[in-house]
Amino acid sequence: MSTIEHGEAQPAAVESTEASGDGAGAPDVYGALGVRALINAFETVSVLGGTRAHPEVLDAMRAASDAFVDLRELQAAVGARIAALTRNDAAAVVSGASAGMVLAAAACATHRDPTFPSHLMRPWQPPRFDVIVQRCQMSPYVQNVRQAGVEIVEVGYTQNGTPERLLLDALNDRTAAVLYTAGRPYERDAIPLDRVVALAHERDVPVIVDAAALLPPVANLWHYTRSCGADLAVFSGGKGLQGPQDSGLVVGRADLVAHVQAMASPVHGLGRAFKTSKEDVIGLLRAVEIALETDEEARYAALLGRANRVAAALEGVPGIEVHVLPDGRQGQPCPRTVVRLLPSSGWHRSAFMAALRNGEPGVVVGALDEDDVSVYVHPLGLADGEVEVVIARVRDVVAARV
Repeated sequence: MSTIEHGEAQPAAVESTEASGDGAGAPDVYGALGVRALINAFETVSVLGGTRAHPEVLDAMRAASDAFVDLRELQAAVGARIAALTRNDAAAVVSGASAGMVLAAAACATHRDPTFPSHLMRPWQPPRFDVIVQRCQMSPYVQNVRQAGVEIVEVGYTQNGTPERLLLDALNDRTAAVLYTAGRPYERDAIPLDRVVALAHERDVPVIVDAAALLPPVANLWHYTRSCGADLAVFSGGKGLQGPQDSGLVVGRADLVAHVQAMASPVHGLGRAFKTSKEDVIGLLRAVEIALETDEEARYAALLGRANRVAAALEGVPGIEVHVLPDGRQGQPCPRTVVRLLPSSGWHRSAFMAALRNGEPGVVVGALDEDDVSVYVHPLGLADGEVEVVIARVRDVVAARV
């Protein structure tokens, strides 16, 4: 077994930073509908409901629900507040990172042609602008950008990178923006962001960074725009920020963010479908404030303590090997416990994951990208008491065939 040491965090500090609440005593709102509640030992993915919102975020959302406001005024005030907190020129709250990418692309097209929003009202017309994406950075979310009335232009190769000349050749008068997907799997073979920014800015083309899952560290809220020079960066509010699941954040250049806000709900047009409630707007603001107040080293130490606890409890179980990785799939500072299924376990990975999920209680774990025989336990979404439940379920499922 391999565990990782990190400072000298005391157990009490580790316990105090765990997600609060294990559902005990709470109304079984899902069971009443015949829907199974699951233990999320995977990631902050939307299909599982994202993250556990911070209790103070929920308090802020409840407070926001008690009065009525002009949403345009609220969006402007909260955008200005978040911009100041995150060292950006401007910010806009949107209904998730995918919505933010669509509105960011439309904003960049509007920057090229102020009449572009009216063009969106005529969907039978062909796209007038392109958004360039490196082929090795094509995530499932890139296709959503077409909703902005633009065409996606792929450059480079899936596995062998992107020669800079191919990006330069693709930049032309139709180019609204270059979209850069942040995160370790997507950056491995890509032109580095600083070079993408330099090449795009030579042609007066803005760069949008999809950084949906790249929080923590909280410094990423200004890293891509301030340090790397990107024009816009888009984040999810319902992942590492622990804000409302249906919220997101666009930060960056003031003129482009102004275009985002001009097309966003409650304005009628492209962004009307991407509605953000007053509760979401206030909740995300509080989530950003909490993230900036959080001791990230202590938070990491707490997560690492849980990951090491899982590894220590599974050490020596026949049929598996365990170790701890120091970071998450995208390279975030989120440690994970890896469980490698040995041939003697009798399990194929997909069947093992299905057995964990279909048992009682259902536990969802991740499939490690680096091989086809390992799963991992991500501690971020686990509530008090769920670490021990995950350990017991893994032990029981492994033992069923050994």
